[in-house]
Amino acid sequence: MRYGLPLYQLIPAIALHAPGTSYGDLNYRLCRRTVEIWDGMLLLRAYRDSRVAEYAARQAAAAGLPTDEQRVIVEAAGFKAALHAKQRGRMPPQSEVEPDTSRRGDDIISEARWLARVAKAYQASPIVAAAVASADSLVDETIPDSRTGAG
Repeated sequence: MRYGLPLYQLIPAIALHAPGTSYGDLNYRLCRRTVEIWDGMLLLRAYRDSRVAEYAARQAAAAGLPTDEQRVIVEAAGFKAALHAKQRGRMPPQSEVEPDTSRRGDDIISEARWLARVAKAYQASPIVAAAVASADSLVDETIPDSRTGAG
């Protein structure tokens, strides 16, 4: 589950407990980390751009990836582009795009496995990188985020 760590580190502001705090129960820690990652993804939804999701979906389908892997790629691209947009203080002109919160399984382990796959795609997928680059090329079509004062 090491791939989940980068997503967790990207959104420390929502951590329920300070990183490094020792908790003996592995199930508790896995549950907390999974919830914190999902909370961070939800906090970024205003920065998600439907054009990034569409681009990633088209590229993943064209690459012949299985449907489940396409969903992983789309989620990773949406998250990474949203994080970049937030860091630049730019919001897409489209309405908010919700993260894919459909069921990944019946338990927290399945959720953590899903997030580990998203983290791996976030780090290593050339489709995710291309989708984020496509979002960066659309920067002129974004609007300043009045919450950050960037513009």
